[in-house]
Amino acid sequence: MGFNCVRLTWPLDLMTNDTLALKITEVVSNLGQNGLMVILDNHLTYPGWCCSDNDLDAFFGYPNFDPVIWAKGLGKMATLFRNVTNVIGMSLRNEPRGTRDYPDLWFRFMPKGAEAVHAANPEVLVILSGIDFDTNLSFLRDRFFNVSFTDKLVFEQHWYSFSHEGGAWVKHNSNDICAKIIGEVNHNGGFLLDRGFPLILSEFGTDERGVDVSGNRYMNCLVAWAAEKDLDWAVWALTGDYYLRTGTKHMVETYGVLDATWKNVRNSTYLQKLSGIQHPFRGNVPTLRLELCTKSEPSTFNPKEGILWISKMCVETPDVAGQKVKLGVGSKCSKLGQISATKMHLSFKTSNGLLLCLDVDERDNSIVANPCKCLTKDASCDPASQWFKRKDIKKTEKRKMIRLRFQPSTVGVLSASVNRAWLTRRYGTNEPGSTRGFGTSAMAASPLEICVKASVTTPNKLGPFCQRVLLTMEEKHVPYDMKLVDLINKPEWFLKISPDGKVPLVKFNEKWVLDSDVITQSLEEKYPEPPLTTPPEKASVGSKIFSTFIGFLKSKDQGDGTEQALLNELSTFNDYLKENGPFINGEKISAVDLSLGPKLHHMKIALGHYKDWSVPDSLSFLKSYMENVFSRESFAKTQAQAEDVIAGWRPKVMA
Repeated sequence: MGFNCVRLTWPLDLMTNDTLALKITEVVSNLGQNGLMVILDNHLTYPGWCCSDNDLDAFFGYPNFDPVIWAKGLGKMATLFRNVTNVIGMSLRNEPRGTRDYPDLWFRFMPKGAEAVHAANPEVLVILSGIDFDTNLSFLRDRFFNVSFTDKLVFEQHWYSFSHEGGAWVKHNSNDICAKIIGEVNHNGGFLLDRGFPLILSEFGTDERGVDVSGNRYMNCLVAWAAEKDLDWAVWALTGDYYLRTGTKHMVETYGVLDATWKNVRNSTYLQKLSGIQHPFRGNVPTLRLELCTKSEPSTFNPKEGILWISKMCVETPDVAGQKVKLGVGSKCSKLGQISATKMHLSFKTSNGLLLCLDVDERDNSIVANPCKCLTKDASCDPASQWFKRKDIKKTEKRKMIRLRFQPSTVGVLSASVNRAWLTRRYGTNEPGSTRGFGTSAMAASPLEICVKASVTTPNKLGPFCQRVLLTMEEKHVPYDMKLVDLINKPEWFLKISPDGKVPLVKFNEKWVLDSDVITQSLEEKYPEPPLTTPPEKASVGSKIFSTFIGFLKSKDQGDGTEQALLNELSTFNDYLKENGPFINGEKISAVDLSLGPKLHHMKIALGHYKDWSVPDSLSFLKSYMENVFSRESFAKTQAQAEDVIAGWRPKVMA
């Protein structure tokens, strides 16, 4: 089936039962003899089925989850497999969850488990789960995980169709909900990849009987995301059935790759779907088609130009719906556009102006041109055959690699252009049993230290009024270490570097720099790519909106003209966007948007709360602008909670 690694679950109780411990060594040994690597996953404390919020071992400090016993058990398991070459990693705990899954407790105890594993087995990868059933690692955006080693930390994330709002995949259009949920997944964990940290999608899957519409749609979306991010992954589950599960013998695992006999594949279509992210791709034939390939071929696609090049050939589209899409030598290259919320529909216009999309002909897996379907709103149709995800292949130094796969979604990947993610093995070959010495891919550069206002309503959350600088860092992909400062009870260390008690504050070259204007300019100079500079003639666009917003917010007289003054400025800005948008500097976001966006966000929340006021529908270009800015991943990562925005403006309103 093409898998090369088993994520083997084990209960902590296993380390107190020597008889059972002997059995697991036999299992691992047999897997090694068959060329399979192993990740040992501490799934729970006592043998049983996992997981629910009210489990007695859901999180640190629960009745059956003693952190001291847990760390000792991890150390014992790591010692047991210290010289077993096919054991490449240890996952510290599966799906931390419950009403106490606080980040503070996670930061308190997870390092102790990591150090216990490292001390007992310095060669093995240390894999860390998040909270909320391992769907959430977002707390790592502003705090660093401190351990004595740095070259073998790996993070893991889980994603199922039920990980988000119930019934979302059938209630909403597939493009719309896929884009929305991918944004959430990136916010909660995918951002680690952008910061240079390895991330494994260590659990996903769906009912393989083919009756789960939500699961089928979710899998198509997930495979596209996994291809784009070059993820290593482990699918739940290989299991055909269970000897005993929740008191029932031989319960069938409908998510299992194998059927109840453990001899046959349960659903070959499902397995074929997974093969799309299991191997590199290749495509170099006159007719473009989907096929399983053994190596990657170079491809390029510039969204502005719209030309997709594959191994020095370009995509040529027909002028009539239903005909095949070809590859040519460059004389008739077609301009493709990425449309729908997911950007996975590749569209083009015929000579008659008809909009068509690339589509998969299921009869022979060739690519044809058909009318675009399911672009938005309609929740009843399935766009999967028109979803394509491609990934640039970048030339890198040659290196040996290990690929983490276990257990086995259909998204077409044009021309085999997806290169698999890896965890670098620094020495030897990727065959179990050869010279050891595992490390992870390069870690992120040293993060900039930044002090920002802490939330006054929720512990360990970001407060308002510092978003512009954080937005700039996110848009430039600058790693940073965010320190949340309680400005009501300012700590002594903070007053030493900021005697006036002001934020934001960023440390450049051992010097603390204050003032958002100075900081953002320094970021532009130090990190010129991507450029965010706004042309001088556009830098003042929308600059009067904020002051008129404050005037209206503070107003106690409905007839004093402050509302109309705000509407006049918003209307002027709306007219500007109509002619020059979607952003102030045209197609690309720039520094002036990163300054104005947070102010408009405050306006929306504060006026909505204190005045029951909202932007009129007639200002459609302004509303579209606000949506474009607010929906960016960088904005979602750095915005304050609505409660804090409301609290922050309360003194102005009450004055």
